[in-house]
Amino acid sequence: MRIEICNLNNISGAEIDLKPLTILIGPNNMGKTWLAYVISGILSRRGCDEYATAYARDQLPKLYPLLDIAIEKVLAEGEGNAAIDLYKLAEECGETYFQNVAEYAKNWMNDYFATQLADFSALKVCINVADIKADLLERVEKYSLLIRIAGGLFTIRKERGNRTLYAFTSIEGEEQLAHSRAIQKSEARVKDQEPAWGKPQKDACDQARCALQANPSETGRYC
Repeated sequence: MRIEICNLNNISGAEIDLKPLTILIGPNNMGKTWLAYVISGILSRRGCDEYATAYARDQLPKLYPLLDIAIEKVLAEGEGNAAIDLYKLAEECGETYFQNVAEYAKNWMNDYFATQLADFSALKVCINVADIKADLLERVEKYSLLIRIAGGLFTIRKERGNRTLYAFTSIEGEEQLAHSRAIQKSEARVKDQEPAWGKPQKDACDQARCALQANPSETGRYC
Protein backbone atom coordinates (compact mmCIF):
# COMPACT_ATOMS: atom_id res chain seq x y z
CA MET A 1 0.00 0.00 0.00
CA ARG A 2 1.45 3.35 -1.05
CA ILE A 3 0.42 6.50 0.79
CA GLU A 4 1.16 10.08 -0.26
CA ILE A 5 0.66 12.88 2.26
CA CYS A 6 0.96 16.62 1.60
CA ASN A 7 0.56 19.74 3.72
CA LEU A 8 0.73 18.09 7.13
CA ASN A 9 2.24 20.43 9.71
CA ASN A 10 5.84 20.95 8.51
CA ILE A 11 5.66 18.08 6.00
CA SER A 12 5.13 19.53 2.54
CA GLY A 13 5.11 16.10 0.91
CA ALA A 14 5.92 12.49 1.74
CA GLU A 15 5.51 9.07 0.11
CA ILE A 16 5.38 5.91 2.19
CA ASP A 17 5.35 2.33 0.98
CA LEU A 18 3.42 0.92 3.93
CA LYS A 19 4.32 -2.61 5.02
CA PRO A 20 3.22 -4.78 7.97
CA LEU A 21 6.22 -3.28 9.79
CA THR A 22 7.07 0.30 8.86
CA ILE A 23 9.60 2.33 10.85
CA LEU A 24 9.84 6.13 10.60
CA ILE A 25 13.35 7.44 11.30
CA GLY A 26 14.45 11.05 11.54
CA PRO A 27 15.39 13.98 13.80
CA ASN A 28 12.98 15.35 16.40
CA ASN A 29 10.24 17.78 15.35
CA MET A 30 10.24 16.62 11.74
CA GLY A 31 6.65 15.35 11.76
CA LYS A 32 7.09 11.61 12.33
CA THR A 33 4.42 11.48 15.04
CA TRP A 34 1.99 13.57 13.01
CA LEU A 35 2.54 11.31 10.02
CA ALA A 36 1.98 8.14 12.06
CA TYR A 37 -1.15 9.58 13.69
CA VAL A 38 -2.73 10.56 10.39
CA ILE A 39 -2.08 7.18 8.81
CA SER A 40 -3.30 5.25 11.86
CA GLY A 41 -6.42 7.39 12.10
CA ILE A 42 -7.38 6.91 8.46
CA LEU A 43 -6.74 3.15 8.39
CA SER A 44 -8.26 2.44 11.82
CA ARG A 45 -11.88 1.97 12.81
CA ARG A 46 -12.05 5.72 13.46
CA GLY A 47 -11.55 6.55 9.80
CA CYS A 48 -14.20 4.05 8.74
CA ASP A 49 -16.72 5.26 11.33
CA GLU A 50 -16.25 8.93 10.53
CA TYR A 51 -16.71 8.36 6.81
CA ALA A 52 -19.64 5.95 7.25
CA THR A 53 -21.46 8.39 9.55
CA ALA A 54 -21.10 11.26 7.09
CA TYR A 55 -22.15 8.98 4.22
CA ALA A 56 -25.24 7.76 6.07
CA ARG A 57 -26.25 11.36 6.82
CA ASP A 58 -26.10 12.23 3.10
CA GLN A 59 -23.20 14.61 3.68
CA LEU A 60 -21.22 12.89 0.92
CA PRO A 61 -21.99 11.83 -2.66
CA LYS A 62 -23.48 8.38 -3.17
CA LEU A 63 -20.71 6.39 -4.83
CA TYR A 64 -21.46 2.73 -4.04
CA PRO A 65 -24.50 1.51 -6.03
CA LEU A 66 -24.49 -2.02 -4.59
CA LEU A 67 -24.58 -0.64 -1.05
CA ASP A 68 -27.07 2.12 -1.79
CA ILE A 69 -29.52 -0.27 -3.45
CA ALA A 70 -29.38 -2.65 -0.48
CA ILE A 71 -29.98 0.17 2.01
CA GLU A 72 -32.92 1.38 -0.07
CA LYS A 73 -34.43 -2.11 -0.05
CA VAL A 74 -34.22 -2.37 3.72
CA LEU A 75 -35.36 1.13 4.64
CA ALA A 76 -37.59 2.42 1.86
CA GLU A 77 -39.22 -0.59 0.26
CA GLY A 78 -39.94 -2.36 3.53
CA GLU A 79 -38.74 -5.76 2.35
CA GLY A 80 -37.16 -6.43 5.73
CA ASN A 81 -33.90 -7.83 4.37
CA ALA A 82 -31.24 -7.28 1.76
CA ALA A 83 -28.09 -8.97 0.51
CA ILE A 84 -24.85 -7.35 -0.60
CA ASP A 85 -22.13 -9.13 -2.55
CA LEU A 86 -19.36 -7.80 -0.32
CA TYR A 87 -16.63 -9.33 -2.48
CA LYS A 88 -17.95 -7.61 -5.59
CA LEU A 89 -18.36 -4.34 -3.69
CA ALA A 90 -14.74 -4.49 -2.53
CA GLU A 91 -13.54 -5.47 -6.00
CA GLU A 92 -15.36 -2.62 -7.73
CA CYS A 93 -15.16 0.11 -5.10
CA GLY A 94 -12.27 -0.78 -2.79
CA GLU A 95 -9.82 1.80 -4.13
CA THR A 96 -12.53 4.47 -4.27
CA TYR A 97 -13.53 3.76 -0.68
CA PHE A 98 -10.01 4.03 0.75
CA GLN A 99 -9.37 7.23 -1.17
CA ASN A 100 -12.63 8.80 -0.01
CA VAL A 101 -11.92 7.89 3.62
CA ALA A 102 -8.52 9.55 3.25
CA GLU A 103 -9.93 12.69 1.65
CA TYR A 104 -12.59 13.08 4.34
CA ALA A 105 -10.03 12.75 7.17
CA LYS A 106 -9.20 16.45 7.28
CA ASN A 107 -12.73 17.08 8.58
CA TRP A 108 -12.13 15.20 11.85
CA MET A 109 -8.36 15.38 12.35
CA ASN A 110 -8.59 18.26 14.84
CA ASP A 111 -10.71 16.10 17.11
CA TYR A 112 -8.44 13.09 16.59
CA PHE A 113 -5.36 15.11 17.56
CA ALA A 114 -7.32 16.74 20.40
CA THR A 115 -6.35 20.25 19.29
CA GLN A 116 -7.98 23.18 17.53
CA LEU A 117 -4.67 24.93 16.97
CA ALA A 118 -3.55 22.87 13.98
CA ASP A 119 -4.89 23.57 10.50
CA PHE A 120 -5.74 20.46 8.48
CA SER A 121 -7.79 22.20 5.80
CA ALA A 122 -5.02 21.81 3.20
CA LEU A 123 -4.20 18.21 4.15
CA LYS A 124 -4.08 15.90 1.15
CA VAL A 125 -3.79 12.13 1.43
CA CYS A 126 -3.72 9.68 -1.49
CA ILE A 127 -3.91 5.92 -0.95
CA ASN A 128 -3.02 3.35 -3.59
CA VAL A 129 -4.08 -0.21 -2.72
CA ALA A 130 -3.36 -1.84 -6.08
CA ASP A 131 -0.51 -3.96 -4.71
CA ILE A 132 -2.62 -5.38 -1.85
CA LYS A 133 -5.95 -5.75 -3.66
CA ALA A 134 -5.71 -9.53 -4.07
CA ASP A 135 -4.96 -9.94 -0.37
CA LEU A 136 -7.76 -7.52 0.51
CA LEU A 137 -10.32 -9.50 -1.49
CA GLU A 138 -9.16 -12.74 0.13
CA ARG A 139 -9.62 -11.18 3.56
CA VAL A 140 -13.11 -9.98 2.61
CA GLU A 141 -14.11 -13.50 1.63
CA LYS A 142 -12.74 -14.98 4.87
CA TYR A 143 -14.20 -12.23 7.04
CA SER A 144 -17.10 -13.15 9.34
CA LEU A 145 -19.50 -10.75 11.05
CA LEU A 146 -22.56 -10.88 13.27
CA ILE A 147 -24.10 -7.69 14.66
CA ARG A 148 -27.48 -7.51 16.39
CA ILE A 149 -28.91 -4.08 17.14
CA ALA A 150 -31.84 -3.19 19.41
CA GLY A 151 -32.35 -6.71 20.66
CA GLY A 152 -32.25 -8.27 17.22
CA LEU A 153 -34.57 -5.81 15.48
CA PHE A 154 -31.74 -5.21 13.04
CA THR A 155 -29.12 -7.83 12.22
CA ILE A 156 -26.07 -7.82 9.96
CA ARG A 157 -24.44 -11.16 9.17
CA LYS A 158 -21.65 -12.52 7.02
CA GLU A 159 -20.19 -15.99 7.34
CA ARG A 160 -16.58 -16.95 6.68
CA GLY A 161 -16.14 -18.15 3.10
CA ASN A 162 -19.40 -16.55 1.98
CA ARG A 163 -19.05 -13.47 -0.21
CA THR A 164 -22.50 -12.15 0.67
CA LEU A 165 -23.41 -9.91 3.60
CA TYR A 166 -27.03 -10.03 4.77
CA ALA A 167 -29.00 -7.36 6.63
CA PHE A 168 -32.39 -7.86 8.30
CA THR A 169 -34.88 -5.59 10.01
CA SER A 170 -36.78 -8.48 11.58
CA ILE A 171 -36.57 -12.10 12.75
CA GLU A 172 -38.72 -13.03 9.76
CA GLY A 173 -36.04 -11.68 7.44
CA GLU A 174 -33.41 -13.90 9.04
CA GLU A 175 -35.68 -16.91 8.73
CA GLN A 176 -36.14 -16.15 5.04
CA LEU A 177 -32.37 -16.11 4.63
CA ALA A 178 -31.96 -19.44 6.41
CA HIS A 179 -34.60 -20.95 4.13
CA SER A 180 -33.00 -19.50 1.00
CA ARG A 181 -29.55 -20.72 1.99
CA ALA A 182 -30.88 -24.19 2.72
CA ILE A 183 -32.19 -24.37 -0.84
CA GLN A 184 -28.86 -23.14 -2.19
CA LYS A 185 -26.97 -25.81 -0.23
CA SER A 186 -29.32 -28.49 -1.53
CA GLU A 187 -28.77 -27.33 -5.11
CA ALA A 188 -25.00 -27.20 -4.58
CA ARG A 189 -24.97 -30.81 -3.37
CA VAL A 190 -26.91 -31.88 -6.43
CA LYS A 191 -24.45 -30.08 -8.70
CA ASP A 192 -21.41 -31.56 -6.95
CA GLN A 193 -22.70 -35.12 -7.01
CA GLU A 194 -24.75 -35.10 -10.19
CA PRO A 195 -22.22 -36.87 -12.49
CA ALA A 196 -22.16 -39.94 -10.23
CA TRP A 197 -25.89 -40.01 -9.57
CA GLY A 198 -28.58 -41.83 -11.39
CA LYS A 199 -32.05 -40.45 -12.07
CA PRO A 200 -33.65 -41.85 -8.84
CA GLN A 201 -31.18 -40.02 -6.60
CA LYS A 202 -31.55 -36.78 -8.53
CA ASP A 203 -35.33 -37.06 -8.40
CA ALA A 204 -35.14 -37.54 -4.63
CA CYS A 205 -33.06 -34.37 -4.23
CA ASP A 206 -35.46 -32.44 -6.47
CA GLN A 207 -38.28 -33.57 -4.23
CA ALA A 208 -36.36 -32.33 -1.17
CA ARG A 209 -35.89 -28.95 -2.82
CA CYS A 210 -39.59 -28.71 -3.57
CA ALA A 211 -40.38 -29.64 0.02
CA LEU A 212 -38.14 -26.86 1.30
CA GLN A 213 -39.79 -24.33 -0.97
CA ALA A 214 -43.23 -25.43 0.11
CA ASN A 215 -42.49 -25.72 3.83
CA PRO A 216 -39.60 -23.68 5.28
CA SER A 217 -40.06 -25.35 8.67
CA GLU A 218 -38.53 -28.51 7.17
CA THR A 219 -35.15 -26.78 6.71
CA GLY A 220 -33.48 -28.72 9.53
CA ARG A 221 -34.68 -32.04 8.13
CA TYR A 222 -32.90 -31.73 4.80
CA CYS A 223 -29.84 -29.58 5.70
